[in-house]
Amino acid sequence: MDKQLWNKYKNSSEGRYFIDLFTDDEMMGIIYSAEICDTFCDENYDDTFTWQMIQNRINKDNFVPNKMNRDEFWKFICEFDLDHYCCVDFDENPILIDGDKYLMADELENKLYHIDSISIFLSTVNSFFKPLLYRKRVDITLRNSKILGIDLPPIPSSDDYKDLFLYYYDICEIWNEFQKKNSLTFEEFCGCLYGFATECYNQQQEDETVLPDPTNYWLIGCDGENNDYEKLEKFCSHKQNDFTCVCNEQIKQGDVILIYVTKPYYFIHFICRAKTDAIYTPFDKFKTRTILCKAKKISPIRFEDINNNECLMRNQAVSIKFKRKKCLQLTDNEYQEFMKILK
Repeated sequence: MDKQLWNKYKNSSEGRYFIDLFTDDEMMGIIYSAEICDTFCDENYDDTFTWQMIQNRINKDNFVPNKMNRDEFWKFICEFDLDHYCCVDFDENPILIDGDKYLMADELENKLYHIDSISIFLSTVNSFFKPLLYRKRVDITLRNSKILGIDLPPIPSSDDYKDLFLYYYDICEIWNEFQKKNSLTFEEFCGCLYGFATECYNQQQEDETVLPDPTNYWLIGCDGENNDYEKLEKFCSHKQNDFTCVCNEQIKQGDVILIYVTKPYYFIHFICRAKTDAIYTPFDKFKTRTILCKAKKISPIRFEDINNNECLMRNQAVSIKFKRKKCLQLTDNEYQEFMKILK
């Protein structure tokens, strides 16, 4: 890490902003503040209830040890459960509802998908633990660490929950060594990882990514329930910097992607390129994602337009009338047929 650049950054207004985000007074806001989470990732977290439940259960039972070695951490992950569901009243005061179960002890998969919430809470109990904010884009965590000169081990390729939780513990150990070596406070380390390293990365990037020729063509469905159509429109009009979508693990940088939405219209309405190869995201139920770029809104291709097309009528997305999400590889002939319809 370039200490001269870091000292300049941490004393800047942006640097102070990022460092202050990780003080005790602000930590809770990270997990459910859309404004703050937009800073870190293009997809907002929706973990308000999970965070509140974890907070209220721990406040109630005080069941987190102040110190945990590797084995004790895994034992904690396996054994803790939340047996009170929490919501809030109009004054945002917590209301505990007895009887409901959520994040039960044996739900390791569900716990893994809430690693961001769990890591943030643990960091408020013991500064050994660091927030893992990029649950859906863990590649950013690896990238930022590398920029700082921190060598993290590769992510386990297995789906074993123990391996993945202990991977989080192991990178916390490595992060703490870096923090100690550079005489950083907890807040400064977090600001360095999520703010300073990102700023360094952005300064290294060219304005326009030069893409290779496409290897394959894809048809991907996006979820209408998550307002993907509106997000894609903003993305096409350059009002949103990045858009990530669930994808096939074989997608390569430069591939051409046609996108249909499951709501509100059920038709293909966007074409874009893959900015990255498929990104492995083990802490999310969708294991691979890609970043889109060069997006364009196209004339709608409706189910009725292709239902009688001999080449396209057997395509799976066509057979379900664009009403469910799929990620399908198109043959060269299928892609050319779509292009003919657009002309």
